[in-house]
Amino acid sequence: MKQQLLVLTLLFTVSISAPAYAEEANANANEHYSRFFVVPDIIFYRPVGFAFTVVGAALFIAISPFTAFANIAPPHDAFEKTKDILIMAPASYTFLRPVGNYSETDY
Repeated sequence: MKQQLLVLTLLFTVSISAPAYAEEANANANEHYSRFFVVPDIIFYRPVGFAFTVVGAALFIAISPFTAFANIAPPHDAFEKTKDILIMAPASYTFLRPVGNYSETDY
């Protein structure tokens, strides 16, 4: 009975705080939105971001033997760091960022 009450209390707390978080995220997204940035974003920045993602993936594959040597020493996260820099950063900028949002970090 105590576990059910705890679970219900937790669910109630999360359901109350979720809309506030969504409103805050929406406000931050609208803060960096410009309707004048939509057209250059679609025509130029998205294709360039896609090209950087493809080139980064090819470069990641090409330097993976050297990354394996760097991965030997602790903390053993060379592949994750290289992936984040070469692939995930341009991919998230291209595919996750809302159209017209000129911020590099709010998505």
